[in-house]
Amino acid sequence: LGQAAFAGIGAYTSALLAVRWHVSFWLACPLSVLLSAVVGAVLGAPVLRAVRYYVPVMTLTLNILIFHLMRLGRLIGEPVGLGRIPRPQLFDSVLSPYAYLGLVAGAIACCLLVDWAFRRSVIGRNLFEIEEKRKGGCLQSQQTAVYVALIISVAMAGLAGSLFAHFAAFISPFDFDVETSLFVLAVAAFGGLGFLPGVLISVIGLSFVLEHFRDLMPYRFWFVGVVFLLASLGWPWVHQRRQPHDVEATQDAEAT
Repeated sequence: LGQAAFAGIGAYTSALLAVRWHVSFWLACPLSVLLSAVVGAVLGAPVLRAVRYYVPVMTLTLNILIFHLMRLGRLIGEPVGLGRIPRPQLFDSVLSPYAYLGLVAGAIACCLLVDWAFRRSVIGRNLFEIEEKRKGGCLQSQQTAVYVALIISVAMAGLAGSLFAHFAAFISPFDFDVETSLFVLAVAAFGGLGFLPGVLISVIGLSFVLEHFRDLMPYRFWFVGVVFLLASLGWPWVHQRRQPHDVEATQDAEAT
């Protein structure tokens, strides 16, 4: 429940470097990703030591804390937001909207590649077999897998925040509040946790609905609630339908 906060860290880091110190986007963006990962690693260690039922509450608290830190005028200069964020330049030319779309697509491709590599690593397999590991008592490998996944996810959030800041040219703390984190979680839940194609379809579809029907923006929180309800009702049934197929596929793989 704290993804928006780390996106805000990435956005404000990249924006401040570009606006105050005139750092190029191509350097500010990696630095914002690095800082988001470091902050996530530092704050995530004590959070993951808590009982797993309290983890959502603690991450929600972190989101609220970071949101109010971003509103401190002494820290970032303007509590209402930060503007005049420059667009990235390539060969002394500002990227056009279509070129920026290509940049975002390339960033998404890199994130998908990292996700693919992580899922096939030893740590990634421990994460996706977490229920079986819990039965076997391999708690240390579980914690390591979740911790690494946390660092990767907050780094991706920082990347998204940096790309958003340089596209919007103005950012506000309210762009990274708790409601935004809930929307991100709703998108992931509606697409299917752990089901990457479904998440991609979900983020494109739900974002299109909200952007196309901008009059619904004041009711976005209601919309998120409906999405959560549909996901909680629908995905357990889908998982039960897929489970026999997964078992058969596993048995076939073991037989070969």
